[in-house]
Amino acid sequence: MKFPSYRIQSNYYQKVGALFGICGSVISITLWVILIFFAKGQHASKLYIITQILPGIVGLVSSVLKKVWPLIIVFLILLPLGLYMAMNPSIFRYFGLALAFYLFSIILLLVGNRIRKKKLPEFEGQDIVIEQNNDDIY
Repeated sequence: MKFPSYRIQSNYYQKVGALFGICGSVISITLWVILIFFAKGQHASKLYIITQILPGIVGLVSSVLKKVWPLIIVFLILLPLGLYMAMNPSIFRYFGLALAFYLFSIILLLVGNRIRKKKLPEFEGQDIVIEQNNDDIY
């Protein structure tokens, strides 16, 4: 009996996509915490925390759960300010890296979901039963 290889590919894409999403979220949250609490002349505002750190946390949770749509929403929320911050010549230029990780994560999770939904015709509508053949033991 052959096992369908598309399940293995789907799991691979989803695991790598989740890893990219987790890395992007960790980079984004870390940079926003540095910007809000440790940058000179900046004041910690509840608005920054709600609009920037909260999407990073949502992105982290959705990456762990391998959900695509919350990750797309997080990417779109962080995109404008993230691109602006990526053009700065300081440490905050790494926001572009976080956005790239989010984008690769979204692409890989979508590919993994598409492969997972693919059905092979030889297994469609059939119950797969694995039988043990004791003749091969001797």
